[in-house]
Amino acid sequence: MSKHLQTFTKQHPPKFKLPNPVEAPTRVREMAPVLREDGKTAQVLCPYCKPSHLLIPGQPSLCGTSIKITAVQTIYTGRFIAENGILCAKCRQGGGEMVAYRNVYTHIPDCKPDTFLLPELPKFQPFAGVVFRMKDGKVKEAIERRLGLAQIVKETNSEGQPTGKVLGYFFLKKPGFGYPSVEL
Repeated sequence: MSKHLQTFTKQHPPKFKLPNPVEAPTRVREMAPVLREDGKTAQVLCPYCKPSHLLIPGQPSLCGTSIKITAVQTIYTGRFIAENGILCAKCRQGGGEMVAYRNVYTHIPDCKPDTFLLPELPKFQPFAGVVFRMKDGKVKEAIERRLGLAQIVKETNSEGQPTGKVLGYFFLKKPGFGYPSVEL
């Protein structure tokens, strides 16, 4: 910038000032995104721009639109749980807030983080049953290091009580969890 232009700018400041986006009073408008499906995939498009453009979660677009995806879960209050005598499928105790999981209820926060309730049956593997029944030792550790932890899947009834029936065995491929028990 020339010296003359600097002097002129100091003597004649601009009559408008762009607001700092952080300090500016703002509102948010929300509208459902436009979905475009083409066979096996779906695209999420901006509802404000014409022509519409692709929106990517976590990345604001040039027009200022961003998309957020949220998971919503219904929480049942302690009063509802107590009035209906509902028991947690993991710890078999009542009280506290719970969420519905398939046909049973579980506490929030998680009362037994080492116990998993599976959303669907895993692919059972007969060899996992053999490994599960092995005594702890070097052979079992080597197999589980390679294939995952051998787990048993036990059935529970609609009240969350175990029926005693073993549905099968599978390898859990999540290292570092120890030996969680799995119920369905």
